[in-house]
Amino acid sequence: MPSPEVKTILRPLLFSQGLRGRLEYYVKFRNQAWLEQVSTLLPPAGLILDYGCGDGIFTLYLKLRHPARQLVGFDVDRTKISRAKDLRREGLWFRERLDDVEEDCPQPFDALLCYDVLHHIHPRHHPAVADFASRVLAPGGTLLLKEESPLPRFKAMCSAAVDNLLTWSGVTTGSRVRFFPAEYYRGLFPGFSWREIPCRKWEFRATPLLLYGRRTS
Repeated sequence: MPSPEVKTILRPLLFSQGLRGRLEYYVKFRNQAWLEQVSTLLPPAGLILDYGCGDGIFTLYLKLRHPARQLVGFDVDRTKISRAKDLRREGLWFRERLDDVEEDCPQPFDALLCYDVLHHIHPRHHPAVADFASRVLAPGGTLLLKEESPLPRFKAMCSAAVDNLLTWSGVTTGSRVRFFPAEYYRGLFPGFSWREIPCRKWEFRATPLLLYGRRTS
């Protein structure tokens, strides 16, 4: 059963965007328990960056669940950020350039969320993401990564095909999808202590990876 926030605010917003919005709703927001698991791993208050926020719908969800949060959404897709900026709420900002995030927004961040983003970014750019996270996160800050495992291989191939289709249809943005094991992400962010959060496996998709990091250096 959708929460009141999803049922009365987010679902109408997405359904008003036609087929693309309906696809996003059924892909991202139908599994309410999963969304709430991600939300509870983030601080209930403080400054949070949603890295790769798309059109800001999930960023808004995080704000509605805990109004004391101050949220900044970043995405390189100008069209999506333009839609996100229409979600006017106090304590909710959106930027399309990382320079603007660092120059315009309060610092440092208490948490950074990277939800299904890195597998859409070419691996040669991953170190730049890691450097950025280290610059803007406060000591002891939270880095929450949601990705998908490359195993089992058949399910990973199915997930990649679905994600590539979503990119083609405009729901997501990025390069060809690539999945990596948890060890890869731990090595990518060496200044963090990590633990893997157990999560429910999906029948027709790759095993979700939910990694909770705390900045240690």
